[in-house]
Amino acid sequence: MVGRGAVRRYVILFAAIVVAASLLASCAAQRKAAAPDKAELTVAASGAPGPFMEQAMGSAPGEGAPRSGGELGDVTERRVIKRAEITVDVEDAVEASAHIAARADALGGYVSGSSIGRNREGRNEARVTVRVPADQFTALVEEIEKLGTLMSRQISSTDVTEEYVDLEARISNLKHQEKRLLEIVSQAKTVEDLLKVEKEIERVRGEIESLTGRLNLLKNQTDYATINVYLRSTPLAGAGISTSGVEGLWGRAVRALYNSLTVLIEGVGRAVVALFAALPYLALVALAGWAVWRLNRRRPLLRRASGQPAPRGGTPAT
Repeated sequence: MVGRGAVRRYVILFAAIVVAASLLASCAAQRKAAAPDKAELTVAASGAPGPFMEQAMGSAPGEGAPRSGGELGDVTERRVIKRAEITVDVEDAVEASAHIAARADALGGYVSGSSIGRNREGRNEARVTVRVPADQFTALVEEIEKLGTLMSRQISSTDVTEEYVDLEARISNLKHQEKRLLEIVSQAKTVEDLLKVEKEIERVRGEIESLTGRLNLLKNQTDYATINVYLRSTPLAGAGISTSGVEGLWGRAVRALYNSLTVLIEGVGRAVVALFAALPYLALVALAGWAVWRLNRRRPLLRRASGQPAPRGGTPAT
């Protein structure tokens, strides 16, 4: 049989085990309860947000998460950048460029650039760049091609739907983070925590502005197509038979006569200028010639005065 002393020792040991287990359970509960307070508003030295900041900036399930490229099939409107480069020979480049500008304005577009000049043959040429709504792009291109003789055409399109959708999703997610950060500003307990939250808000707002600028650019490029047109004046560019060829011939003949007269007048002018420039040298040559002539004329007189016979032509007799 077990003695009373042994029973007493077993009871004390059992009680000690129960007390120790209770203390351990109490300590674990206290550590678990204190863990959120310790991690609240903590940012690591590398700049990464702590658990409380992650909870504040995290997106709610199914809210603001970027959509993947596989979901683009559900997009009802695709975003495509359209661009055209066209060269057309027309009867009057200036008139044709004004017509294109008027048509772009009527279709809800605008002229983004234009220039007018003359080529080596003296004919007008014009360059005009118009922006029109994307749904009017094809119609205006076909109309421009009918203004004269189409010399070249290049049409390109770039699909930016995936980038556009991704930008929208990222902006939405960042705005959600900004909202959560603004909510926890009032929960900051120290100035250091407040500064960290404000710095994070500033970073998020900077990203929102940058992505919004890129999104607006893509929206403008896809909403309005760009058409660059080069127009050259050519008399035979118009359809049908007309007297423009004869009129052009007469004009060329008159210009040729004018050019010839201009060259002749310029030649005479250069000759007169050269003559005046050579007058000092001509005067020196004339003076030298006059001196030689005078010397030759005085030589017979000097010989007669000295009694020497004047030289005669022919061979002297022997």
